[in-house]
Amino acid sequence: MSDDVELPVLGNQAVADEATASLETQPRPVITPSAWPAAGNPDNPGHSGSASVSAETGIASLVIAQQPLDQAALRHSFAAFPTGVTLVAAQVAGQPAGMLANSFTSVSLDPPLVSLSIGRHSPTLARLRRAPSWGISVLGAQQQAAFRRLVRHAGVRFDGVDTIGAEDGSLRLPGAAAHFRVSPQAELEAGDHVIIVLRVLAHERDAGRAPLVFHGSGLQRLQR
Repeated sequence: MSDDVELPVLGNQAVADEATASLETQPRPVITPSAWPAAGNPDNPGHSGSASVSAETGIASLVIAQQPLDQAALRHSFAAFPTGVTLVAAQVAGQPAGMLANSFTSVSLDPPLVSLSIGRHSPTLARLRRAPSWGISVLGAQQQAAFRRLVRHAGVRFDGVDTIGAEDGSLRLPGAAAHFRVSPQAELEAGDHVIIVLRVLAHERDAGRAPLVFHGSGLQRLQR
């Protein structure tokens, strides 16, 4: 599987919500240091840290010192959470650019927002940033063949894959369970990934198509 395919990593809803708050007019809640687990707390073993509140924003920040986790074991635990699979794609310089991602998350109805979590150093993300609008297609259960093509290296990823383009350059995958046309609004660095908040410009769903499910690092089907 290409390193540029964002399937093994899950999005972080809490961080995405924080990024979204900057797009809304309502004030953020004030969080005090007492709301954070204290250093030496028996419910928080192995941690030490401190919390402080910004005088300007009233938002608390917490710095925690923690022993590094085994990344392979953490990835294995992440894989217990089932997700859908999406294709994020756009036309860039006359060529399709995009990747599979399972970090797609609904964020807000008003304004209509979704989020994605993509590796900071992804070459595909660098290409997608050149497009004003992206298409997000939720793969259907019958699209396993398309899935196998789209996990290939970026240079051949779209070979043999049909897409439908819109005037704004966004691309959609025919036969998907749902489609969203989105425009990037904000980015938030989160460790080795970037959380991207996107405004939904248009959407549609084929309720007759079951989604493709990614679980345990493999493809699954919903049992109805």
